[in-house]
Amino acid sequence: MCKNLYIFTVICCFSFALAFGGEDGNEEGTSITMKEIVITATRSEIEILDAPAHVTVVTAEEIKRMGAGNIAKVLSVQAGLTIRDYGPEGSLKSMSIRGSRSEGVLVLVDGIRINDSRAGSVDLSLIPLHSIERIEIVRGGTSALYGADAVGGVVNIITKKEADGRFTFVFENNSYIQGDVVEVFKGGATEPVDANYGDLFDTQKVTLGYSHIIGGVDCITSGSFTRANNGYTWYDAEYIDGYRRRINAEALGGNIYTSVSFPAWNGRFEATGQAGFSNKGAPGPVDPASWGLSTDANQSDLLARGSFRYTTKRFFSDSLTLDMKGSYSYASLAFENPDPVWPEDDTHHTHALNLDAAQEMLSFDAFSLLYGLNFIYNIIDSTTIGNKDRVNGGVFVESPIYLSSRLTLTPVLRYDYYSDFPDSLNFKLSGVQALSSSTSLKSSIAKSYRAPTLNDLFWPNAFGMSGNPDLVPETGYSFEIGVTTIKPSYSIDFFVYTRYMIDEIIWGPEGALYRPNNIGESVYPGIELAARFKLARNLWLDSNAGFIYSYVFKDPLGKYSLGDDRRAPYVPVLSIDGGIEYAGGKNFVSLSAVYSSSQYVYNYFSGDTTIVDGYVVLNASYKRALGEGFSLSLAADNLLNTRYETAAGYVMPPLFIRTGIRAEF
Repeated sequence: MCKNLYIFTVICCFSFALAFGGEDGNEEGTSITMKEIVITATRSEIEILDAPAHVTVVTAEEIKRMGAGNIAKVLSVQAGLTIRDYGPEGSLKSMSIRGSRSEGVLVLVDGIRINDSRAGSVDLSLIPLHSIERIEIVRGGTSALYGADAVGGVVNIITKKEADGRFTFVFENNSYIQGDVVEVFKGGATEPVDANYGDLFDTQKVTLGYSHIIGGVDCITSGSFTRANNGYTWYDAEYIDGYRRRINAEALGGNIYTSVSFPAWNGRFEATGQAGFSNKGAPGPVDPASWGLSTDANQSDLLARGSFRYTTKRFFSDSLTLDMKGSYSYASLAFENPDPVWPEDDTHHTHALNLDAAQEMLSFDAFSLLYGLNFIYNIIDSTTIGNKDRVNGGVFVESPIYLSSRLTLTPVLRYDYYSDFPDSLNFKLSGVQALSSSTSLKSSIAKSYRAPTLNDLFWPNAFGMSGNPDLVPETGYSFEIGVTTIKPSYSIDFFVYTRYMIDEIIWGPEGALYRPNNIGESVYPGIELAARFKLARNLWLDSNAGFIYSYVFKDPLGKYSLGDDRRAPYVPVLSIDGGIEYAGGKNFVSLSAVYSSSQYVYNYFSGDTTIVDGYVVLNASYKRALGEGFSLSLAADNLLNTRYETAAGYVMPPLFIRTGIRAEF
């Protein structure tokens, strides 16, 4: 712990030295936007400096510049966020904020939640990058504004609505370095095979997009298709002392996104639709002590979602606004494993109806009033947990109080109803003190909660897994204080926080079963830094770091003190992402490194602890503009060929090369 804290302290000191010693030059196209407007932190338009939380905005241009292949890669380099990645293209990718479980992160698309009541978390691999205008990340408990699940924070994915009249074509090929001799693990045996030169053409992605204004209506359509073999190899020194090839990991999928937007009734009306499918092999974790990688398990996903939104800044009066939206989504997941010993054939169908409305009253000088309500109805038809439904909703009120031109206090209060659990009352009180025109001091205290998912409650006792019908909702209390500075040549967010959890729900081993339990009491103190500096003309440095140390004070085995060092699972103590970018003329070059310390996987019922080792991953990319709207790209991920895992038993890909073509006209 001391070593990790020392490293983090050095990074912070170096960042502040660079920041406050840097220039304030403002060159067009390379400066940081000082008046960035966000909506997620308060549910109304506000500048980042005035937003009462640590807020990050990732724009479509930044996503394009990163060259990330999926949204998980975009989020993985943000301070305070951790991605648990299950390996190859198309595999499950879930998210944690400030040490939360993935079910404790509320994910919104255009302000509408997409977490469902069955599984709770969101598979980021199913969200297409090409439809995104920007991503807003709010860290810390936010249930007072958005209801259940926003224990760790909120990620709001805002899709494109304004047409630019352009056609876009993107093609990418991913290549792995083939090995001369590899070994395939099938059940309890190994089988030598020859090198596969098809690995040079392992994955292909094609994206098409077009937008146009027709009769005053902004029309946007885009779609993508991905084919991946995911047949990479890695050296397995732990089990077979030889090379192993990833098997049964093929993925085939696509998605389409469309939206229309037009002026209506003193405001604007928007409608969007999204559909996607994927079919992929599901080999499972590397576990040669039992059956090893499955050669036949398969999973297919289907998603269809439609939404509408009407917004106006003048609802019958200049002092009233209205933001009304709703959505319906259908998701299907089918998993089949024709194993001769433990065959599985599970299908889950989920229907979700969301309605949400908020209104702001601007009649007063000293304060404003924002209030709203939402309603959510989920229906689950599952061969595993049966037919279930859940109704929940809530009402909230938020009232920023302007104590002076520099100091604003924002109290928020929310009441939530759940059809299968007791009602909940949550709050948040935050303050923003403007220290200068470019620096704000922010602090907040909040109460949040999360209800158990239907999987948590009703998963049957089969194949070593079981739900727990005795679970109760978890409650979280969070506190943060920090500074945000934004200048044309640099920006810094530095925050200190703590999360205190009661009855936190964690899946883990219990004897021969893997099941969820309320572990009792735990606390997550931490520090996070996000910074961007201009080092020279066209040269930028990005630095993101997070330090968090978890303590479990009470679990099913007993009570503990700080000295017992009882740890929460899958919470790396230190995570760092840093990179240098050069953008000059027709060239863009980036070099970045990602470090994560070890993660503990603790058995609360046997006392055993396993460790997911820490790792360092180095990435590089180069882009060359060849003409107006036409560019080529070359990227190398995992340059050091590191063998690492972010989830126990799921080996991440080794070195692979991504080449691409992008055309816009």
